[in-house]
Amino acid sequence: MPTKTVGALGIPKSMQQLEAIREFDPSRIIVVDTETTGLDPEKDEVLSVSIVDATGTVLFDSLVRPSRRRRWPDAQRIHGISWRDVSGCNELLDLGDDIDAVFRSALLVVGYNVEFDIEMLRAGGLRLSDAPLFDVMREFAPVNGQWNSYREDWRWSKLAACARHYGVPDFEAHGSLADAKATAACFSALIRDGEYERILLDMDIASIEASLEDARGRKSAKEAESRMEREAVRSLVFWLKLVSCATSALISLVVAVIPLSTCMALPGAILGVAFTVAITISVYMAVDAMSRHLVSRQDQRHIST
Repeated sequence: MPTKTVGALGIPKSMQQLEAIREFDPSRIIVVDTETTGLDPEKDEVLSVSIVDATGTVLFDSLVRPSRRRRWPDAQRIHGISWRDVSGCNELLDLGDDIDAVFRSALLVVGYNVEFDIEMLRAGGLRLSDAPLFDVMREFAPVNGQWNSYREDWRWSKLAACARHYGVPDFEAHGSLADAKATAACFSALIRDGEYERILLDMDIASIEASLEDARGRKSAKEAESRMEREAVRSLVFWLKLVSCATSALISLVVAVIPLSTCMALPGAILGVAFTVAITISVYMAVDAMSRHLVSRQDQRHIST
């Protein structure tokens, strides 16, 4: 199931959105963190889940017994969780109702690389509510200001670096509860950071300028299309006039030649030519009136666009 992410992923960032988040009830902003057997949602499993609210109040915290894996030496060196630690715990699906209840109450789900945590929980079989996500890792990146030339984007920092930046005390990384509490503190500091506000304002201005440029581009395209249509109409009218005149001239010639060739009186030929000229003038005036009407309609369309 796709997730909506506030900020760099999904929902566009703006100062208006930030101000709305600031007005949320902190108890309905949840901060989630997990520890896992690895980084592959298809192969690895969750070993611990911790959820706190925006004030750091613990809403859920539990170790989790994986259903397939028994060893994860690389991950264990990072978070220290072993099979012995979790062998007597519930599996993730056994905890699903309690975790789902916390998610259902949330207006916003916060985390540090939060999409990974959500993906791991869903890969384990949980059906989580589709609340918007706020990824502190991605939102802190431009505030920290280190550029990743390989990715051509702001460099992501470790949670420990973000915690140091905002002066979060007594933080020791790689325990899901400690990480969740530190992320909550970083989130609360970030959404009130003047530098973050400046970045969002710059993005608002850039978005407005892009919208104006897009509108100018659409207007230019319409003007070019209208010019082409007017030229096409004028060309059509020119050829209609030319054809009508040529046809009338041919008719005049035929009308004049036939009486003479049949030895009819000259006055009859003159009368026929005069009649044909009158028809020619009438056809030309009709074509000219039609052309003026078509050009007028094209000009009106051009003005309206």
